[in-house]
Amino acid sequence: MADACSAGSVPLPTSSTDTTLKLHTVSSCWTHVLSPTPTTTSTLLGNISPRFVNLPMGSHIEVSSVGIKSAQSITDLIRGNEHAVGNSLQGFKDHKIVDIFHHPGESNITANVDFVLLKESLGSQVTPLGTLRQEEFLNCLGIQLRAASLIRSAMNAERRKVIEGGVNRLVDPLGMGSQYAVLGITSKKGGPRDQGVWPFVDVEVNGSQSDFRYIHLGMD
Repeated sequence: MADACSAGSVPLPTSSTDTTLKLHTVSSCWTHVLSPTPTTTSTLLGNISPRFVNLPMGSHIEVSSVGIKSAQSITDLIRGNEHAVGNSLQGFKDHKIVDIFHHPGESNITANVDFVLLKESLGSQVTPLGTLRQEEFLNCLGIQLRAASLIRSAMNAERRKVIEGGVNRLVDPLGMGSQYAVLGITSKKGGPRDQGVWPFVDVEVNGSQSDFRYIHLGMD
């Protein structure tokens, strides 16, 4: 039996309408393949948002059925620069971007979040707030004051350095501070847009922030 990671040939269609399979040499243990015909899942999820209808032919979109179900579940629970994301799937290992098939099971697989699609999935019974970048959200909640308190009570310089480094990593505008975001969700009842919900008071419901890697959900 040949080694699972050896180079080999995989039959792939040369176009979406070509039913003749041709051999393409691959060198990875795993590789992407294109279905010769649209699948049921791609058809259903591809038409889940009216924003997808006018995308150019051949566009790549990522749709998370789990994310949509989660948003709908949150709506049921609390009832009473954003755009369709392309191919953002990537792997992370040892703080570096790697191929998604690099050491399966040992690397983190991440993808950007389409916040507009999540907001559309929430329904009319709730109000989405944000999104806010993680840096702004944590600073508004007083992370620097909390960090200063922890640093003052730290037992030694090494512990103080760990706390300071951890906080800086969370709010780094070139890293997690801008790559992560927070979406707030509140019930329609009570007029949250008139009263303001901290720290989303200055953020428009349909803001322009987009392409964040992860999502944190805040509920009122």
